Amino acid sequence: MGPACVSREQQRRCGLSCGCRIENCESCFSKDFCTKCKSGFYLHKGHCFDKCPEGFAPLEETMECGEGCEVGQWSEWGSCRRGNKTCGFKWGLETRTRHIVKKPPKDTIPCPTIAESRRCKMAARHCRRAHPNTSGFILQRC
Repeated sequence: MGPACVSREQQRRCGLSCGCRIENCESCFSKDFCTKCKSGFYLHKGHCFDKCPEGFAPLEETMECGEGCEVGQWSEWGSCRRGNKTCGFKWGLETRTRHIVKKPPKDTIPCPTIAESRRCKMAARHCRRAHPNTSGFILQRC
């Protein structure tokens, strides 16, 4: 290891020669904060990684870890339906969604799924429809 640095300015200029403590760092701002990683490593919050942490994606142009897409909480599952109908079938699909809270700085970092569906059993196998000749409702197959 090289000579000890006296001031922050000297630390910035001398990088590794001042004893940068960050593994796989090529150039340090201070002993504990990297500004450029060695080839094959990604810079993230002053440290070097061979893979970016969860929620971040590698930006190959700069060899940094960019923020990934941030999504909100899932909604409640919607009603069981098939097409636009909530009756008339034995099985349908229910769907839930979530919104994108923060888009990534580059389109190369994909957002996770924002809608998902699952199979469900419909509550009413038969639909209630008004019969044109009566004032009440009768059960009628859809």
